[in-house]
Amino acid sequence: MVLDGMEIPDGVAHEELVELRQLLERLYMEQSQLTPNAYLETHGTPAAIDAQVRTFLWYRQFITGSIRVLDWGCNHGPDSALLRAWRGDDLQLHGCDRGSSSDYEVFRSFSQVSYSELDSQFVLPYENDQFDAVIASGVIEHVASDMRSLEELHRIVRPAGRLVITFLPNWLSLHELKLRRSGEDGAHDRTYSRRHIRQLLLHFGFLPISPVVYQTGAWARQIQMVFGRTELARHLVDVARVVAPAHAFRASTLCVVAEKVEAMR
Repeated sequence: MVLDGMEIPDGVAHEELVELRQLLERLYMEQSQLTPNAYLETHGTPAAIDAQVRTFLWYRQFITGSIRVLDWGCNHGPDSALLRAWRGDDLQLHGCDRGSSSDYEVFRSFSQVSYSELDSQFVLPYENDQFDAVIASGVIEHVASDMRSLEELHRIVRPAGRLVITFLPNWLSLHELKLRRSGEDGAHDRTYSRRHIRQLLLHFGFLPISPVVYQTGAWARQIQMVFGRTELARHLVDVARVVAPAHAFRASTLCVVAEKVEAMR
């Protein structure tokens, strides 16, 4: 299975992909019934859920030995839910964001995440070298200073620990360009190239151990708009991922996994 140039590791059964999709669909449905909002509606579409699950199945190969994991800027925490479904009670799972600890109770009840409400833009309430892995899903582009945040993440990740960055806005994205020119909501003030994020990580002591790869394309959303919340839409997305190279669509986002190092060669 391929996610826009990002290969899901061999041995991942299609049944697991389906089960994790269904898990997130259920959590989004139950949370939306309890506290409906536009954010959940946008992120709870079949196309968005499919991208979330496939991304998780790709990056988890890099954190298999991790015990203590932080979902940084987790919001409702779909990554936390997927991590808990994968590792069960074996995982010491933490999450943090600016929102209240009482938000998104359906997601947090399932993931059993130890949540911290942040009161600082940059300082995180954790000790040095505390986490085996930090998941940063759609976060770095939104913080006031990506450099100060990466410095703080380097502090709390243990030596040889992993930083997973996903859903990072791609500066070449035609979708981003369209949003900027039209004045629509959703355009990012800060976007990244593959070289830019690699150099930024290296500057703050994180050595990329995966390629910086293209992730999602606007065409997936277009399929969703035409065919709605249907199984046909999911099948069309699967087919498009195989027959249409990501770079041809100027993928909307990038992802990379990096390791904290003590020194560069």
